[in-house]
Amino acid sequence: MKKIFLTGKYGKGKFVLLDDEDYLILNRWKWCLHSNYATRTQFIGKVDGKQITKTIRMHQQILKPPKNKQIDHINGNKLDNRRSNLRFASVSQNSYNRGIQKNNTSGFKGVYWHKYKKKWQTYIQANKKLVYLGDYLDKFKAAKVYNKWAIKLHGEFAHLNCV
Repeated sequence: MKKIFLTGKYGKGKFVLLDDEDYLILNRWKWCLHSNYATRTQFIGKVDGKQITKTIRMHQQILKPPKNKQIDHINGNKLDNRRSNLRFASVSQNSYNRGIQKNNTSGFKGVYWHKYKKKWQTYIQANKKLVYLGDYLDKFKAAKVYNKWAIKLHGEFAHLNCV
């Protein structure tokens, strides 16, 4: 396992984990942090005197996904680009493995406070629909219910709450 340190304003002190064979290829470019991914800019050409560039994400350069697939970071760490941590996924599967949102107040995926009922509500995404899983007085119980359904509905792509 090797590390490539990131450059730029947001990349200072951060690095990407890679397999040895990928390091040999990818270390020749400078990589920076953009939207929590390791990226580089590739010059495409000039049109009317303006430079045309393309942003390349490191994990996409490693696996080169087919058009109908994305690359999922199994452990959720977008800077862990070892092949053992990368897998092809559909858009839905990739969203199942996302962690909690920044504006989350419960600390658990799929668990939300209902201020009028004064209870924790649990929801899960299934077949592109939001499914209601119930109301709970205890947010830990709600998180456990979410985990049970996530395993059932999302399988290996389930992102589980730590409870």
